[in-house]
Amino acid sequence: MSRFFAEADMIRFNVKLCEATEQEVWEWLNEMLYIAFIEARKGKLNTVNQQKFEEDRDINLARLTDAVIGMYYRPGRGTAFVILEPVPREIFAAPFADRIIHHFLVMTVEDFWDKRLSPRSSSCRKNKGTLYGVRKLNSDLRKSTMNWHREAWVMKMDLLGYFMSLPREYLYSRVMWGLDKIYPEGGVIYEISRFLWKEVLYDDPTDGVRLKGAVSDWNILPKQKSLFFQPLGRGIVIGNLTSQWVSNMALDTLDRYVYFDLECKYYGRYVDDFYLISENKNDLLKMRDKITEFLIDIGMEVHPKKFYLQPASKGTPFLGVVSFPYRVVLNKRFAQNLWRLNMTIKEKGLGQEQLDSLMSYHGLALHHCHKKTFVRIFGKDIFKDIKKWQEARSQVAAVKHSQR
Repeated sequence: MSRFFAEADMIRFNVKLCEATEQEVWEWLNEMLYIAFIEARKGKLNTVNQQKFEEDRDINLARLTDAVIGMYYRPGRGTAFVILEPVPREIFAAPFADRIIHHFLVMTVEDFWDKRLSPRSSSCRKNKGTLYGVRKLNSDLRKSTMNWHREAWVMKMDLLGYFMSLPREYLYSRVMWGLDKIYPEGGVIYEISRFLWKEVLYDDPTDGVRLKGAVSDWNILPKQKSLFFQPLGRGIVIGNLTSQWVSNMALDTLDRYVYFDLECKYYGRYVDDFYLISENKNDLLKMRDKITEFLIDIGMEVHPKKFYLQPASKGTPFLGVVSFPYRVVLNKRFAQNLWRLNMTIKEKGLGQEQLDSLMSYHGLALHHCHKKTFVRIFGKDIFKDIKKWQEARSQVAAVKHSQR
């Protein structure tokens, strides 16, 4: 841990930087970028971009520091491709140096925004996630139905092309609102963060991007799911750490509007997928109209087809599971994905990507008591194979480490 970052008070250190020399500011930023580098490389050790950056790590970090201090940093050109599972989606992979900048930016605002965001927003936050979101929904269902002794209604809504339609000007205003709260007196960290956020949010990732895969892959995507077809000033890339955080910042206003203005106690959101629970069906329909108007005012649109309104007793699908009275079951897509993964392993073998997917699905199956489904598809020996593969990978990693 950095001797700077160990103070755990960015605001207090921001004041110290205002009194520091140019060299001290450079050293602080260089060390912060090193910490961001350590975070950015997690899960990316086998990528070519990460390995190239690490070959001359100190030089590359110094250059990146110079670019930020000199205010001439510009995001690099990334790679775009389409994934098919679990649903077709366009992904832009940023260059590794940009990933370092993303982690640095989040480090300077994460504590403030994590305290600011509603506990009912569960995506991309520490100690939260899909499992947290499902548990929050189940708690709301039990409370609203008095432990299933009365009926309640559940309404689910989604936003149309969420990441692709986000207004960048609105996102930047939310970021600046937060920076003004964190650093009311301005200062070095404030100025650096303001510059970097503007460069990241207003960058056009489609300009000069390298396409990976066939151009025909984009034919399966609706235009509202691709940045290549969005109006000027709209849309952010899926996958960047900064995108995940600004998407939460963008809908923080919605969370507060629903909970405080509409006084809906039973509400939860994961990215742009959210639910509301009430005893009265008509109350939910009125809330739907108000939420639709609220979102239009901030430049977003409710998905006209992804609307769900059913009694809670019939089961509520949310985040890959269906919550019924007294039980939670995994949705049909889970088993379908397991069968596809099993076929891939038989064809290609158990590689890193397949292992990561296996471990993720295994954890999900254990949480929701579906271990039998997992074993039925992969067989009992799958866990022995996983253990052998992990041991072999650890040995290879140990050899590489000793050679450095």
